[in-house]
Amino acid sequence: MLHFSRTITRAVNSKGLFLTTALVSGLIALPGHAQDAVWVEPGPGTYADGVNWDILSPPGATDTAIFLAAPFSTVTIGITPVAVGNLDIISIGSIENGTFEFNNGSASTLTYSDLQPGALASSVTLDLNGADLSISSITDMDFGGAIENGGAAATLALNTTAEMTLSGVISGATAVTLGSGTATLSGDNTYTGGTLVSGGTLGVTGQVLGTTTIAGGAVVVNETTVDAALELAGATTVSAGSLTLTAGDVAAVTTSGTGTFTQSAGVSGAVENTGGTVNLNGGTAATLAHTGTAGTSTVTDGQVLGTTTIAGGAVVVNETTVDAALELAGATTVSAGSLTLTAGDVAAVTTSGTGVFTQSAGISGAVENTGGTVNLNGGTAATLAHTGTAGTSTVTDGQVLGTTTIAGGAVVVNETTVDAALELAGATTVSAGSLTLTAGDVAAVTTSGTGTFTQSAGVSGAVENTGGTVNLNGGTAATSHIVAPLAPAR
Repeated sequence: MLHFSRTITRAVNSKGLFLTTALVSGLIALPGHAQDAVWVEPGPGTYADGVNWDILSPPGATDTAIFLAAPFSTVTIGITPVAVGNLDIISIGSIENGTFEFNNGSASTLTYSDLQPGALASSVTLDLNGADLSISSITDMDFGGAIENGGAAATLALNTTAEMTLSGVISGATAVTLGSGTATLSGDNTYTGGTLVSGGTLGVTGQVLGTTTIAGGAVVVNETTVDAALELAGATTVSAGSLTLTAGDVAAVTTSGTGTFTQSAGVSGAVENTGGTVNLNGGTAATLAHTGTAGTSTVTDGQVLGTTTIAGGAVVVNETTVDAALELAGATTVSAGSLTLTAGDVAAVTTSGTGVFTQSAGISGAVENTGGTVNLNGGTAATLAHTGTAGTSTVTDGQVLGTTTIAGGAVVVNETTVDAALELAGATTVSAGSLTLTAGDVAAVTTSGTGTFTQSAGVSGAVENTGGTVNLNGGTAATSHIVAPLAPAR
């Protein structure tokens, strides 16, 4: 370790402050050796002028420039970029007009503890120059200058115990990370290294082009100026922590583990839940896919414009504000896991395998069961088709307004709350599989082939058997008609 001490005396002439004596004793730091350089000019001064520094020369490429106890001083960098190892901004009036070029040989730091948030002016550019740069703010920091990277791929690491706002453009082969605190990116950023949030809260009101990875903490997207740009333009993964969209537009979002995506407004692209939590409470999503075996996706006042694919976990539709919009506006397939409709409107639903569709209220479109499970316990369905050779469709207090087609499996009508509504209000055909009426009311029923209609209670309309099986074991039928097969021609 090299030690040195200095005595610096300044006097005043007609042109201002100038150096009169400088006594430096001890061992002088060797060239290239990293050292601290403290800004000592109390008024305006030029960064490159050595008399403004306690070491009698501007900081070198490996040095730390410290701005301390000069709250009324204005530092002008100048046209030529200045090389520096680290910056420590403690108390300075303003640093402006120029570029800091960090040392590409090692990691660099910028520590901010000035009581005024804008001491680093927007006319300043920070050039990573291929060096990883860690910005730590102990006090509020509002920096509007550009952050660029004129060198190899590098990381811009953000950590703050206060609030940090970066409103300038971040560009180049740079990855941005947030480890702690609250930081906001409000510029139209073009950096290509992606974004990683492991802690703290990252607010995005500008634009992020690359991938966004949330492994902890929170990311909040809240567009303040409406435009056509995507705030999160690349794919976003949320494995822990949360992503909240309150305004603006984001591209594909994938959740897993303890990750949560909540959308209360705005527009999202393809949303996939591989085991985390998705809450669509407003705005629109292009598509929704729940592919994980765990996790929950909930749609309240949000809307999925395209297809919904459920291959695991649970999707719940529960509209809280009644409007004319379909919560699931595209076709929905449930091959595993479950879809539950407790309020709201969904379009066509198809179940298969271990998939389950349960409707307790609301309106569904064409419901088709190709081998899964359908429970219509309330609300209305436009049509019901059971086409699989397996599976069960049960209608209790729900109602099918249009036709019911049974070509396999089993359909059971068992009204639990007596009312005047027909559970199967449209014509029903049973060409294979079975229809069982144990309580409730159904309209016209036609059987054929291997189809079976069995009624043990309730009320049925016109019953026609064109070659299948009809068992009237209870209840009443309006009419019954058996069509005999034609005799062979002679």
